[in-house]
Amino acid sequence: MDLPEEVIKKDFPGRGNGLVAAKNFPAYSEIFRKMPEVWVPDSDYRSRICANCLLFAAATGDSIQAGTVAKVFSCGKCRSTYYCSQECQLQDWKAYHKRECKILATLAPQVPPSTVILLMRILLIPGNKRQRFYSAMETLRSHIDDRRNTEDFETSVVMSKGAKEYSGTELTLETVVEMLCKIMTNSFSIPLPTYDIVGIMFDTSISLINHSCDPNAVIVFEKNVLMVRAVRPIRKGEEIYITYTDNTMPMPRRKKALRTQYFFDCQCTACCPASLRPDPRNDFLCPTCGTAFQPYSTNSHTGVQLYTDIQECSSCGYEFPDSPNVVYNIEHKIANTGLAEVFDIENDRMAREVLLKLKELYKLKTIPIYRSPFIEPMASLIPYCIKHADWNMAIGLLGIEYFMQDEVRSQLPEYAPVRLAHMMRFVVVLLYVILDGECSKTLPQYSIDFRECLWGLVVELERLIPTVYGENSAFEKHVREKFKHVMLKQMGPVLARMHMNSTLEKLGWYKEMDKIKTYAMDFLDRV
Repeated sequence: MDLPEEVIKKDFPGRGNGLVAAKNFPAYSEIFRKMPEVWVPDSDYRSRICANCLLFAAATGDSIQAGTVAKVFSCGKCRSTYYCSQECQLQDWKAYHKRECKILATLAPQVPPSTVILLMRILLIPGNKRQRFYSAMETLRSHIDDRRNTEDFETSVVMSKGAKEYSGTELTLETVVEMLCKIMTNSFSIPLPTYDIVGIMFDTSISLINHSCDPNAVIVFEKNVLMVRAVRPIRKGEEIYITYTDNTMPMPRRKKALRTQYFFDCQCTACCPASLRPDPRNDFLCPTCGTAFQPYSTNSHTGVQLYTDIQECSSCGYEFPDSPNVVYNIEHKIANTGLAEVFDIENDRMAREVLLKLKELYKLKTIPIYRSPFIEPMASLIPYCIKHADWNMAIGLLGIEYFMQDEVRSQLPEYAPVRLAHMMRFVVVLLYVILDGECSKTLPQYSIDFRECLWGLVVELERLIPTVYGENSAFEKHVREKFKHVMLKQMGPVLARMHMNSTLEKLGWYKEMDKIKTYAMDFLDRV
């Protein structure tokens, strides 16, 4: 394990190993960058991206992605691994593919799941390098005993058998199963700036970074280069934390997700009873005046009972009729909707059902729209609207996401990469709206100038991207070249000069965005 010089490995009694900063890091600065030790494309994207550098092929319809190439071509032997150039093909061949190509060719046209290919790549590491890698893996936790009691463990055994058979390793099946469990515990998804998950990676040094629901760092990717960046000032000797789960969820759901996937009870500063503070992720509302209250107990909450109750609103005096079961009943209604489990909208019927359930929860006036369970299904509805060119609904949902969800969640600095992804999606939808024209015709009462909204979002994106991805990133160049330059060209020399030399306030951007906000606030009442 070769640690970057910017960090130091440290043992924390009762918690295991972690990484601490070797020097001071300002907020939004890069702590270190490196290429992961092993990575593979996600199965769903395998024929659409370069297996080496993770660039998208524009020909597949993903030209909005940062850093696209004209096309990718398949390996001539296995026909299941794709590259953007001969240079990338040669790099991947030397690193991994020459040892797996014959195996994949034998299995064609079937391709093993990405996790199996990742495990197989590790099993096929040659010579002394393999022994060093295995030694580094020995220090990582597998939680294999916990996983034996899960429903998915038998699937893990089957996947391990496949990887063992394909690779020809002499390791025992039990050892290979434990290695897979370590991968499942310590691997990371590879997100694009748009937050599409395009791959999975495993790195023995990155695996040492511990979790916090109040992290001081984030992991982002520039093609196949991983960057760990500070989201707030980090002092020399301070431990570096990232988040392992969806950090927008309320505390009980975060803790449950971490116990289920990583088998530990989070006691970070956002979850530890001694340090609980107001947190919008945990808000409930008074249905009369809208005052937020935080019901979670300051007593130990490692057990089932995670909250205390409320009897009356401290602001308006409203008496909750179902006290002392107010919070329980709200949580029960949320659970009954099933909205927290919605990740993909598959058809019109499902879209209508999700919208109906969202409206029912919204009418309760006890759950703020900026927290779960509104976030997940709304985020899933937006791609569905784009696919079906329903720009009215898309603008409404994007407005809610931008103004009522992201602005609250932007209090969490680690959320910045996701906010940028949402802004990028807003840009793409506004561009479609301008080209299509139908949405602007159906909203005459709002008189929204979508061109000024689009221009302002692009300018804001260009300003904010360096804080997350650093200067001159592929994402920043993509926004500048694919959107800003194209817009300036369409404006003509006079308008282009005016926009380049003026502020967003003078151009009326904030005024036009307020119109979208008004439309979004009316949206759920109209649905």
